[in-house]
Amino acid sequence: MNEPNDTRQEGREDTVAIPDVLPAMALKDAVLFPFVMVPLSIGRDRSVAAVDQALAESRLVLLLTQPTRTRRTRRARTSTRSARSPGS
Repeated sequence: MNEPNDTRQEGREDTVAIPDVLPAMALKDAVLFPFVMVPLSIGRDRSVAAVDQALAESRLVLLLTQPTRTRRTRRARTSTRSARSPGS
């Protein structure tokens, strides 16, 4: 009988310490799943800075899905902003 292959490396831990604060990057029109490799096109200065920070520190970045803005959400956001007082 064949034994299953153990793909773990000697001395490697299966857990990752996640820092309390991570650089974040919003993804437009994309959803990522664990253990799936996909190329990311990063162009916004804030996104480039987040990736640079991640590479310099823990090599972890928080990827968030950016919702698509519709007319309704733009209108709601505009009315919310206009309802605020200038000093708030």
